[in-house]
This record gives sequence, C-alpha cells and structure tokens, in this order.
Amino acid sequence: KYAIVVISEHSEGHPGGQGRMVNALSATKEFMEAGEEVSLWFHGIGVGWLSAFDARYDQFTRNYGPLFDEVRPAIGGACAFCVAKRFGAADSAGRLGVTLVGGDDHHTVAALIGDGWEVLTF
Repeated sequence: KYAIVVISEHSEGHPGGQGRMVNALSATKEFMEAGEEVSLWFHGIGVGWLSAFDARYDQFTRNYGPLFDEVRPAIGGACAFCVAKRFGAADSAGRLGVTLVGGDDHHTVAALIGDGWEVLTF
C-alpha cells in the first residue's frame, strides 16, 4: 500500500512544485487504476495545494483540476496543524472534504510508515 505525500509548494509559475504535483496526482491515478491501495496526503507547505485546487485561480489548477477531482476519493488527509495554524487552508480543506489529522501536533510520514504505508514524497 502506498502513501503519496505532497510537501511541495504551490506558487503560480513555480515549475518545480507544479511538476511534483502533477507526478503526485498521476502516480495516485495509476495506482488506483492498477487496483493498488493508495492514499494521497498533504503535509507542510503542500497543504497550500488544497486552497489552489479549491479556488482554481491559476492556469495550472484549471488544467489539472479534473485530474485532482479524479483522485479525490484517494485523499487520506492533511496535517491539521499545517492546514489550520500555518498555511490557512482550513476553509478549502473543509469544502473539499479533506480529513484533518494530527490535531495540535504535526501529522508525519512516520505515522504513515507506522500504519504500514510505503511513503513516496513529492
């Protein structure tokens, strides 16, 4: 079983973060299509992608919004601390139905590994 963790920054015109996001979404879709157990997570600055895909205010999120929507059933959650206390993505996470995990502490890849997931970070 695979946990794909997005920790890359969303920034309009930031090709590195955009490339990592496309790879995370594509890998999630491919694992889903292959019948593998896969879960998509958002940690750290990566929770900003939730706000970006919720608003779809830039060309990137408009182009890849349908792919994001396709893999939404595989979203396992997002770090509650990062969403609510660090990067202001709580409203978007709520609208997207993303579960917040970790409470007042950071949810980490160690928690995912402890639950038996093979972690891939993007």
